[in-house]
Amino acid sequence: MVQPRRRLHSRGWVAPSMRFDKRFLGRRAEGVSPVPGENLTVPEGLFADLLAGGEATLLRWQREQREESVHLECKSATPSQQPGMTKADVVQLAAVVSAFANSEGGVLVFGVDARRADGRDCIQNLVPINDIAAFHRSAEAVRADLVAPAHAGLEMLPIPSATAEGAGYLAVRVDQSERRPHRSMKDHIYYRRSHDRTSPMEHSDLKDAMSRARGPELEIAVELLDILPDDHRPVASAASFTILVALVVKNVGAAMARYPFLHLEISPGGNLYDPTMDRRRVPAWPRMLSEAKGHRLQGGADNVIPIGTDLRVAFAYWTYKPDTATVAGTPVGAAFLGVAGKFGCEGCQTRSFATTIDAPVVVSELHRRGVPIRSTTR
Repeated sequence: MVQPRRRLHSRGWVAPSMRFDKRFLGRRAEGVSPVPGENLTVPEGLFADLLAGGEATLLRWQREQREESVHLECKSATPSQQPGMTKADVVQLAAVVSAFANSEGGVLVFGVDARRADGRDCIQNLVPINDIAAFHRSAEAVRADLVAPAHAGLEMLPIPSATAEGAGYLAVRVDQSERRPHRSMKDHIYYRRSHDRTSPMEHSDLKDAMSRARGPELEIAVELLDILPDDHRPVASAASFTILVALVVKNVGAAMARYPFLHLEISPGGNLYDPTMDRRRVPAWPRMLSEAKGHRLQGGADNVIPIGTDLRVAFAYWTYKPDTATVAGTPVGAAFLGVAGKFGCEGCQTRSFATTIDAPVVVSELHRRGVPIRSTTR
């Protein structure tokens, strides 16, 4: 399977709903104007704002005296002669990750000084970290050991500063966790976020969180399933081929996933494949509604996904013509298969994904299946 990767674009294609994908904000899409706050939670909007504006966003927050909140925490890095995070920085990071994961999610920014003024904690000064690359590396090195159970919903963004070469800030986005409560591995305390404070969880809060049953949790993968001759001729003489891509959803949670759904967007030249019209009779969800900006597939009562199992939920296809060596009109050497969308189910968080299967993979699969490629001229 081709796992979704952290990219929002390929060859100029950007799925409209993926401009600020919650799980793929690590890279900025080229040529895309950010729209902070569009269909985003508060933490996602804050992070998108930082991704779009960098230090300029922080300077604006300083001028506005942006308040710390249940979703925003600012920290100055601990002074040190050595590059990277100090032990105190790691302890602070673990505590805030625990608090945000156990609450509503949030964004932590290192290199920003917030202080009490008029009864509220506001951003007062920017204090860029001297060697932001080393600071970022050390944060990435400890991310797996910050909280227990481990929390995969972290995104780290180094932000360069114009004040000095190599200086900058580190923004850390923490998603609300479906596996809470999480305990800091540095001081073995369970934290929560309340107003603008990170504080240890009360016994009643901890008892309630531990008694809360964990629900379903879905992951998605993309698979180049098959390459089929369209006219039932032998492969060597077929005039065109259908490149079929399957989207597979797996339930990695602790409860059965009911009423799963998928809102799918396909790159230009691709189409949604209807398995009921094909001789192969590939099983898929029976209820499908087309929308102007994509396709929405809604699973019915019979389309449950048991724990630990997966289901092929949708299929997309592109046409390859060997006489011109093109995929959907694009030379095969420059072609890509792009799929993006949002998915979820009853009782679990809606998630987004964006992935492409690039030209080298397509060409390799054509060769492997004996499909003729007469020209790969770009």
